[in-house]
Parts: sequence; C-alpha cells; structure tokens
Amino acid sequence: MTQKADNATAAAQMPVPRHVAIIMDGNGRWAENRGLERSAGHVRGVDSVRNITRAASDMGIGWLTLYAFSTENWNRPQYEVDMLMHLMAKAIENETPEMLRNNVRLTVIGDMESLPEETRACLQRCIDATAHDTGLNMVLAISYSARWEITRAARMLADEAARGLISPADIDDEAISSRLSTAGMPDPDLLIRTGGEMRLSNFLLWQMAYGELYVTDTYWPDFSEEDGMRAAVLEEEFAELNGWEAESDASKLVQGLGLDESVLYEQMSSLSGSQKVKVLLAQALFGSPDIILLDEPTNDLDIAAVKWLEDFLTEYFGTVIVVSHDRHFLNNVCTRIVDIDYSEIKMYVGNYEFW
Repeated sequence: MTQKADNATAAAQMPVPRHVAIIMDGNGRWAENRGLERSAGHVRGVDSVRNITRAASDMGIGWLTLYAFSTENWNRPQYEVDMLMHLMAKAIENETPEMLRNNVRLTVIGDMESLPEETRACLQRCIDATAHDTGLNMVLAISYSARWEITRAARMLADEAARGLISPADIDDEAISSRLSTAGMPDPDLLIRTGGEMRLSNFLLWQMAYGELYVTDTYWPDFSEEDGMRAAVLEEEFAELNGWEAESDASKLVQGLGLDESVLYEQMSSLSGSQKVKVLLAQALFGSPDIILLDEPTNDLDIAAVKWLEDFLTEYFGTVIVVSHDRHFLNNVCTRIVDIDYSEIKMYVGNYEFW
C-alpha cells in the first residue's frame, strides 16, 4: 500500500513496527529554500537522525535502517561527496557515546570498502564499540544500492553453483535473502520517505516486497520537528535551565520577555545571561533564523550553561555572529575571529531583526 501524507504524524498511530526504514530526502532543498548552502541541510539532517533514533528506541522499534548514502551519490560533485563523508565520520564519532548510553547497536550495509579511510574507520570503531548493545539496531545504508546487493548475491550463487556447492534447483527466496546485506534482519514493515518523491530510489527493493510505503512532503531536516521529536528534546534542555518549564513557558517567551523588535539589539544587551540562553533556545524551537547575533553571551552564565551554549553553537547549522571579550569561548565556538579596534568603527542606528 502506498500512502502520501502532509506529515508523518499518522505513522505514530500505527502499531509499533518491528523494522522501520527511512529514505532521508530533502536536505539540499531544505537548505536552498532558506538561501543556505546545501551542506547546511545535511548538517541539520544529523539532528533529525539523532532524534528519530531516540524516538525509535523509546517506542520499542527493533530495527531502524537509514538510507545515508547511495551508490548513485558518488556521482555528485566531488566537494559535496567529500563534505558528506567527513560529516558522516564526525557525526558517528560524536554520537557513539549516546548510542552506548541508549543501548543502540550500529550495523552498516553497503560497500564499505569504497568509503574513505576516515569514514570507514569511524564507522568500524562505532560498530565494534556497540557490538554488545541489545536495544535498537540502527542500520546505516552507506554506498548502498539494492541492485548492487542483488547482483552481488546472484554472483555468489552462480559461483557456488559453478563449484558444485549448490544446485540451481535449490536457489529460492531464502537462498537469495541469506546472501543480501540484510541477511539475518527482518524485512521492513514500514518505509518512510521524506521530501515528497514517490519512489524507492534503489533502496531495499527485495526486502520491501510486502512492506508499507509512507511518503511525506516534509524535508528530512524538519521531519523530527513535525513529529514532535525535536521539540521533546529541546523541552528537556529548557527544563534543565534554572527550573524553567519549557512546555508552559516556551510559547510565551517571545512575547513574555517584552521584546520590541524595533529596538531589539539594545534590549538584548539588558537581558540576563540565562534569559539570553532561553531566547536562543526559543529561536531553535520556533524558528529557523538565517543569522543569530549574540552580544557577550557568556556574561552571567554558570559553567554548565556556558558548556551547553558551546555545544549548541558548534552543532548549529546557520550563521552565528558573536561579539565577546571571552577569548576562550570564541575559540571553542567560532570558525573565524576578528579583533576590532572600536575607534575605527562607525555606529549606525538600525532595526536588528533577531527572530
């Protein structure tokens, strides 16, 4: 059965499936619609992977297979391929501790030998580290295509038949299934595709013979927000800051702080450190600003809040401009630092759009 929907909330109403597969499509279009580089969409997509993995684990789903990089993706511009490979390695390295905490086991299907050494090594370290985890099985399809694995299985069977190890009459569904990358895994009950395209894109063609296909127009970076998954994660972070209850207070923050956008820059400078962090969180939860401007953000923050802010900014996909005397903080979060002689700056009155 094929079903197209405006969002993925209906999937949550189904009985918990044993195996869910996802085609994570729309990262590039998500970024282009916001005037950003395509890479920003891929970076933001990592958040969705993290959140969907948490949600699948909480729901009791046994297997989650994510189409991360197809064999056709090698035909993309080299700079984009290099960026994706580096991002994949970095994301796996960063997420391994959380996978261990949440008892998530990593498996990879696809041609790992074709991957760059950095990416392959990071994947193998995570596979080895999580090998004994007994919770969710997270399967990354990397350098994978269904035709590739079916062709490989056919060659294996032909070779075995030629050597007299198997009779052609004995080749059946099970013989083929046992020689695919997914051998030993249950077939997917449900395949979700984000981005609106109504096709399988060479993904799990054999395994999806009887699975249900669910397509949503939502781009992958927004998928977890639509399902309330990212919101749930941010609510936990809200709650950790000064006892602030996100569910009741987050929606009130934009108006409740009494911020007037016409003089927002001046008003931001008068906020306490904890309020600045709340404002940043509110932006992440309720909007996707092209630029975040932070004026002395570490003032009045304790060590825990500064550490959270550093982690948030280093993972944030967009542009952040930080004005600060805190050199240590700048070194931790900024890719470019400029020392300014204020005697050379001309100040202009303007309307600083912050939201």
